[in-house]
Amino acid sequence: MDASGFVVRKQLKEDLIKTSEKRLKEFTEDWNQADDDTKIELKSLIKIERRKLMYWTDPERMYPEKFFASRCGDGTRKWEKALGRTLVETFGIHSLIDFGCGVGFHIAGAAESGAKVMGIELFHGFAQKYTDDSIRDYIAYGDVGSKLVCGEWDCVLSIEVAEHLPEEEADIFVENVIRAMGRIAVITSSWRPYRYHLNPQKPEYWIEKFKERGSIFLEDEYGRLAKAWRNIGVLDYFIDKMMVFGK
Repeated sequence: MDASGFVVRKQLKEDLIKTSEKRLKEFTEDWNQADDDTKIELKSLIKIERRKLMYWTDPERMYPEKFFASRCGDGTRKWEKALGRTLVETFGIHSLIDFGCGVGFHIAGAAESGAKVMGIELFHGFAQKYTDDSIRDYIAYGDVGSKLVCGEWDCVLSIEVAEHLPEEEADIFVENVIRAMGRIAVITSSWRPYRYHLNPQKPEYWIEKFKERGSIFLEDEYGRLAKAWRNIGVLDYFIDKMMVFGK
């Protein structure tokens, strides 16, 4: 996405930005008057608000080009393609869209197994630069934290994206997934605190949000995919944060 596109996005997020700026000011004022124990808690809240503002106002500062360049090595390419292929083959998926596709290796693997694919990525320019030639035309710009209308697909995939969105965008993300989901959605989201994680939550948090909107956690399908991914070497810590949803 070019600079003018980020300007438009910033305008669309104006209310969220104002609210976050107000909250940051309040936290800072409280910190100046707080005891030591309270300061520790407020310091964490201040850090999150600052990162939210960066994500909404200057996202390329948070995710610079090197973030994407570091994710296009042969090892990553092979691993993510294997995840995409195995997913398609496990469920007989005919079409798949990846929300927050990065450089697109998951959809490259899915395409190799015969699925029609599309990847949605906020940092479209970086994704286009570092993806494979075979998949470049299948990556489109999109903000999964804003309302998306992108048709209906057999499977919506989103790997390690939801935790990177501010909590204020969590409901919109879930609604986007359900709107695009024809059969199933496969989501992974980390609950571990990390520099880029604006809303790290355990699976129960996301399962409840999907349930509130009429989408259920599919226990049997989860088990099938967990077994298939373990068979190609996926570790339990990744399986434990994976969820499969259906309508």
